Amino acid sequence: MTTSTLLLLDGANLMQRARFSSRRNLNDKDNAIVYAFFRSLRPLVEKFNPSKIILALEGRPVKRLEAHEEYKANRVYDNSDNYGEQRAKILELLGSMPIEVVRHPEREADDVIGHYALSGDWDRRVIVSSDTDFLQLINADSRCELYNPIAKKFREPPCEDYVGWKALVGDGSDNIDGFHGVGNKTAVKLLSSPDKLQKFLREKSGEQKYALNRELIQFESLDESDVEIRKGTEDWDTLRESFRDLGFWSMVNNTAWQKYITTFKGVSNVNS
Repeated sequence: MTTSTLLLLDGANLMQRARFSSRRNLNDKDNAIVYAFFRSLRPLVEKFNPSKIILALEGRPVKRLEAHEEYKANRVYDNSDNYGEQRAKILELLGSMPIEVVRHPEREADDVIGHYALSGDWDRRVIVSSDTDFLQLINADSRCELYNPIAKKFREPPCEDYVGWKALVGDGSDNIDGFHGVGNKTAVKLLSSPDKLQKFLREKSGEQKYALNRELIQFESLDESDVEIRKGTEDWDTLRESFRDLGFWSMVNNTAWQKYITTFKGVSNVNS
Protein backbone atom coordinates (compact mmCIF):
# COMPACT_ATOMS: atom_id res chain seq x y z
CA MET A 1 0.00 0.00 0.00
CA THR A 2 1.40 3.39 -1.01
CA THR A 3 1.76 6.00 1.71
CA SER A 4 0.83 9.55 0.74
CA THR A 5 3.06 12.21 2.26
CA LEU A 6 2.59 15.95 2.40
CA LEU A 7 5.90 17.79 2.84
CA LEU A 8 5.49 21.22 4.42
CA LEU A 9 8.49 23.53 4.23
CA ASP A 10 8.98 26.56 6.47
CA GLY A 11 10.30 28.85 3.74
CA ALA A 12 11.94 31.58 5.81
CA ASN A 13 13.45 29.03 8.18
CA LEU A 14 15.06 27.05 5.35
CA MET A 15 16.30 30.17 3.59
CA GLN A 16 17.91 31.42 6.80
CA ARG A 17 19.51 28.01 7.22
CA ALA A 18 20.91 28.32 3.68
CA ARG A 19 22.10 31.82 4.57
CA PHE A 20 24.02 30.55 7.59
CA SER A 21 25.43 27.61 5.62
CA SER A 22 26.61 29.87 2.80
CA ARG A 23 28.55 32.05 5.22
CA ARG A 24 30.48 29.04 6.45
CA ASN A 25 31.11 27.17 3.23
CA LEU A 26 31.03 29.43 0.19
CA ASN A 27 32.75 32.53 -1.10
CA ASP A 28 30.41 33.51 -3.93
CA LYS A 29 28.28 36.05 -2.05
CA ASP A 30 26.12 36.90 -5.07
CA ASN A 31 24.48 33.47 -5.30
CA ALA A 32 25.72 31.53 -2.28
CA ILE A 33 22.39 31.46 -0.44
CA VAL A 34 20.53 30.38 -3.58
CA TYR A 35 23.04 27.58 -4.15
CA ALA A 36 22.88 26.38 -0.55
CA PHE A 37 19.07 26.39 -0.58
CA PHE A 38 18.69 24.23 -3.67
CA ARG A 39 21.53 21.92 -2.65
CA SER A 40 19.77 21.23 0.65
CA LEU A 41 16.29 20.92 -0.88
CA ARG A 42 16.89 17.75 -2.90
CA PRO A 43 18.02 15.54 0.05
CA LEU A 44 14.87 16.53 1.97
CA VAL A 45 12.64 15.51 -0.91
CA GLU A 46 14.60 12.29 -1.38
CA LYS A 47 14.30 11.45 2.32
CA PHE A 48 10.53 11.81 2.55
CA ASN A 49 9.45 10.95 -1.01
CA PRO A 50 6.41 13.25 -0.83
CA SER A 51 3.34 13.23 -3.02
CA LYS A 52 3.04 17.00 -2.64
CA ILE A 53 5.31 19.83 -1.46
CA ILE A 54 4.10 23.11 0.01
CA LEU A 55 6.49 25.93 0.94
CA ALA A 56 4.99 28.60 3.17
CA LEU A 57 6.11 32.22 3.33
CA GLU A 58 5.58 34.82 6.03
CA GLY A 59 2.72 37.28 6.12
CA ARG A 60 2.27 40.10 8.63
CA PRO A 61 1.07 38.75 12.02
CA VAL A 62 -1.76 41.29 12.32
CA LYS A 63 -3.70 39.70 15.19
CA ARG A 64 -0.61 38.94 17.27
CA LEU A 65 0.66 42.49 16.88
CA GLU A 66 -2.73 43.82 17.93
CA ALA A 67 -2.60 41.64 21.04
CA HIS A 68 1.06 42.38 21.82
CA GLU A 69 2.77 45.21 19.95
CA GLU A 70 6.21 44.01 21.07
CA TYR A 71 5.73 40.63 19.41
CA LYS A 72 9.00 39.79 17.61
CA ALA A 73 10.15 43.39 18.10
CA ASN A 74 13.53 42.11 19.27
CA ARG A 75 14.43 40.66 15.87
CA VAL A 76 17.10 42.40 13.80
CA TYR A 77 16.89 42.26 10.01
CA ASP A 78 19.76 43.02 7.68
CA ASN A 79 20.59 42.64 4.02
CA SER A 80 24.34 42.84 4.33
CA ASP A 81 24.82 39.65 2.32
CA ASN A 82 22.31 40.56 -0.40
CA TYR A 83 19.77 38.30 1.29
CA GLY A 84 16.66 40.06 -0.03
CA GLU A 85 17.76 39.72 -3.64
CA GLN A 86 18.79 36.09 -3.18
CA ARG A 87 15.49 35.29 -1.50
CA ALA A 88 13.69 36.74 -4.54
CA LYS A 89 15.85 34.59 -6.84
CA ILE A 90 14.99 31.45 -4.85
CA LEU A 91 11.28 32.17 -5.19
CA GLU A 92 11.68 32.82 -8.91
CA LEU A 93 13.47 29.50 -9.44
CA LEU A 94 10.91 27.58 -7.40
CA GLY A 95 8.39 28.52 -10.08
CA SER A 96 10.03 25.92 -12.34
CA MET A 97 9.56 23.10 -9.81
CA PRO A 98 6.49 21.08 -8.70
CA ILE A 99 6.28 23.02 -5.44
CA GLU A 100 3.31 25.03 -4.24
CA VAL A 101 4.37 28.34 -2.68
CA VAL A 102 1.75 29.75 -0.32
CA ARG A 103 1.33 32.90 1.76
CA HIS A 104 -1.43 34.54 3.76
CA PRO A 105 -1.01 38.34 3.90
CA GLU A 106 -2.18 38.57 7.53
CA ARG A 107 -0.90 35.31 8.98
CA GLU A 108 2.53 33.88 9.68
CA ALA A 109 3.93 30.90 7.81
CA ASP A 110 3.38 28.86 10.98
CA ASP A 111 -0.36 29.43 10.80
CA VAL A 112 -0.50 28.51 7.13
CA ILE A 113 1.53 25.34 7.68
CA GLY A 114 -0.69 24.48 10.63
CA HIS A 115 -3.76 24.78 8.43
CA TYR A 116 -2.44 22.49 5.72
CA ALA A 117 -0.98 20.02 8.22
CA LEU A 118 -4.41 19.45 9.73
CA SER A 119 -6.24 19.31 6.38
CA GLY A 120 -6.63 16.70 3.68
CA ASP A 121 -6.29 12.91 3.69
CA TRP A 122 -2.52 12.57 3.82
CA ASP A 123 -1.10 9.54 5.63
CA ARG A 124 1.93 11.57 6.74
CA ARG A 125 2.33 15.32 7.19
CA VAL A 126 6.01 16.14 7.58
CA ILE A 127 6.92 19.69 8.60
CA VAL A 128 10.54 20.71 7.99
CA SER A 129 11.70 23.49 10.31
CA SER A 130 13.89 24.12 13.34
CA ASP A 131 10.99 26.11 14.89
CA THR A 132 9.63 24.11 17.84
CA ASP A 133 6.21 25.83 17.73
CA PHE A 134 5.16 23.18 15.22
CA LEU A 135 5.20 20.65 18.05
CA GLN A 136 1.64 21.74 18.84
CA LEU A 137 0.61 20.03 15.61
CA ILE A 138 1.86 16.70 16.93
CA ASN A 139 -0.36 17.25 19.98
CA ALA A 140 -3.28 17.88 17.60
CA ASP A 141 -2.75 15.02 15.12
CA SER A 142 -0.43 12.02 15.41
CA ARG A 143 0.02 11.98 11.63
CA CYS A 144 2.02 15.21 11.91
CA GLU A 145 5.80 14.98 12.27
CA LEU A 146 8.37 17.72 12.84
CA TYR A 147 11.79 17.25 11.27
CA ASN A 148 14.65 19.52 12.31
CA PRO A 149 16.92 19.91 9.24
CA ILE A 150 19.80 21.20 11.37
CA ALA A 151 19.89 18.32 13.87
CA LYS A 152 18.65 15.95 11.14
CA LYS A 153 16.15 14.27 13.45
CA PHE A 154 12.50 14.35 14.44
CA ARG A 155 11.33 16.32 17.47
CA GLU A 156 8.84 15.26 20.11
CA PRO A 157 6.70 17.61 22.26
CA PRO A 158 7.66 17.94 25.95
CA CYS A 159 4.08 17.19 27.06
CA GLU A 160 0.51 16.88 25.79
CA ASP A 161 -0.02 20.66 25.90
CA TYR A 162 2.88 22.25 24.06
CA VAL A 163 1.12 25.62 23.85
CA GLY A 164 0.66 25.72 27.63
CA TRP A 165 4.25 24.62 28.18
CA LYS A 166 5.60 27.35 25.92
CA ALA A 167 3.29 29.93 27.52
CA LEU A 168 4.94 29.15 30.86
CA VAL A 169 8.59 28.97 29.80
CA GLY A 170 8.34 31.78 27.22
CA ASP A 171 10.05 32.28 23.89
CA GLY A 172 12.84 34.84 23.71
CA SER A 173 13.08 34.61 19.91
CA ASP A 174 9.47 35.86 19.59
CA ASN A 175 9.74 38.30 22.52
CA ILE A 176 7.26 36.29 24.60
CA ASP A 177 8.11 36.62 28.27
CA GLY A 178 7.78 33.45 30.34
CA PHE A 179 7.35 33.10 34.09
CA HIS A 180 10.44 33.68 36.21
CA GLY A 181 11.87 30.45 37.59
CA VAL A 182 9.79 28.18 35.36
CA GLY A 183 11.86 25.82 33.25
CA ASN A 184 11.00 22.70 31.28
CA LYS A 185 10.41 20.33 34.20
CA THR A 186 8.42 22.81 36.28
CA ALA A 187 6.18 23.65 33.35
CA VAL A 188 5.45 19.97 32.73
CA LYS A 189 4.58 19.45 36.41
CA LEU A 190 2.24 22.44 36.46
CA LEU A 191 0.46 21.32 33.32
CA SER A 192 -0.01 17.81 34.71
CA SER A 193 -2.32 19.23 37.41
CA PRO A 194 -4.93 21.90 36.54
CA ASP A 195 -5.26 22.76 40.24
CA LYS A 196 -1.51 23.35 40.61
CA LEU A 197 -1.45 25.46 37.47
CA GLN A 198 -4.35 27.65 38.59
CA LYS A 199 -2.82 28.09 42.04
CA PHE A 200 0.52 29.06 40.50
CA LEU A 201 -1.10 31.61 38.17
CA ARG A 202 -3.13 33.14 41.00
CA GLU A 203 -0.03 33.48 43.20
CA LYS A 204 1.87 35.15 40.35
CA SER A 205 -1.13 37.24 39.26
CA GLY A 206 -0.36 35.67 35.93
CA GLU A 207 -3.74 34.63 34.52
CA GLN A 208 -3.78 37.38 31.89
CA LYS A 209 -0.13 36.90 30.98
CA TYR A 210 -0.62 33.16 30.55
CA ALA A 211 -3.71 33.68 28.41
CA LEU A 212 -1.88 36.24 26.23
CA ASN A 213 1.11 33.94 25.80
CA ARG A 214 -1.16 31.10 24.71
CA GLU A 215 -2.84 33.40 22.21
CA LEU A 216 0.52 34.42 20.73
CA ILE A 217 1.84 30.87 20.50
CA GLN A 218 -1.21 28.94 19.33
CA PHE A 219 -1.68 28.80 15.58
CA GLU A 220 -4.48 30.94 14.20
CA SER A 221 -7.24 29.53 12.04
CA LEU A 222 -7.57 30.91 8.54
CA ASP A 223 -9.77 30.87 5.51
CA GLU A 224 -7.94 29.02 2.75
CA SER A 225 -9.56 31.27 0.15
CA ASP A 226 -7.40 34.10 1.52
CA VAL A 227 -4.18 32.18 0.94
CA GLU A 228 -2.10 33.34 -2.01
CA ILE A 229 -1.08 30.23 -3.94
CA ARG A 230 1.48 29.84 -6.71
CA LYS A 231 1.78 26.40 -8.21
CA GLY A 232 5.11 25.71 -9.83
CA THR A 233 5.58 23.83 -13.07
CA GLU A 234 8.01 21.08 -14.01
CA ASP A 235 10.07 23.27 -16.30
CA TRP A 236 13.34 21.45 -15.73
CA ASP A 237 15.06 22.79 -18.84
CA THR A 238 14.51 26.38 -17.72
CA LEU A 239 15.68 25.58 -14.21
CA ARG A 240 18.82 23.88 -15.47
CA GLU A 241 19.64 26.83 -17.69
CA SER A 242 19.14 29.18 -14.75
CA PHE A 243 21.46 27.08 -12.60
CA ARG A 244 24.05 27.25 -15.40
CA ASP A 245 23.73 31.03 -15.56
CA LEU A 246 24.29 31.19 -11.80
CA GLY A 247 27.38 28.99 -12.06
CA PHE A 248 26.02 25.98 -10.16
CA TRP A 249 28.15 23.59 -12.19
CA SER A 250 28.16 20.73 -9.69
CA MET A 251 24.37 20.54 -9.96
CA VAL A 252 23.94 20.68 -13.72
CA ASN A 253 26.36 18.05 -15.01
CA ASN A 254 24.47 15.14 -16.58
CA THR A 255 24.80 12.70 -13.68
CA ALA A 256 23.95 15.18 -10.92
CA TRP A 257 21.10 16.76 -12.88
CA GLN A 258 19.42 13.46 -13.65
CA LYS A 259 19.57 12.56 -9.97
CA TYR A 260 18.14 15.97 -9.06
CA ILE A 261 15.06 15.81 -11.26
CA THR A 262 14.42 12.10 -10.56
CA THR A 263 14.07 12.96 -6.87
CA PHE A 264 10.96 15.01 -7.69
CA LYS A 265 9.40 12.42 -9.98
CA GLY A 266 6.61 11.42 -7.59
CA VAL A 267 5.69 14.98 -6.63
CA SER A 268 2.58 16.64 -8.06
CA ASN A 269 0.54 19.75 -7.38
CA VAL A 270 -2.68 17.79 -7.12
CA ASN A 271 -4.46 18.04 -3.77
CA SER A 272 -5.11 14.84 -1.83
